[in-house]
Amino acid sequence: MNDEGQQIIVGIDVSKTCLYIRAKDEDWSVGNDWEDVVKLVARLQGLQPGLVVIESTGGLERLVPTELAAHGCQ
Repeated sequence: MNDEGQQIIVGIDVSKTCLYIRAKDEDWSVGNDWEDVVKLVARLQGLQPGLVVIESTGGLERLVPTELAAHGCQ
């Protein structure tokens, strides 16, 4: 929940080389590689989202949920 008591929802659009993220009226992108995904997970942990929606793109999205789970994000 954010300061206003609303659940934070994160959307992630996936491409082969990049992840495009939308959360809390903010857009940013990171590389679709292990180093950048670990940084993304740390940033998301700080936001404490109630829901993370990841586009399914022929397996290119697998790294994100794997790292989220490895860092205790449900």
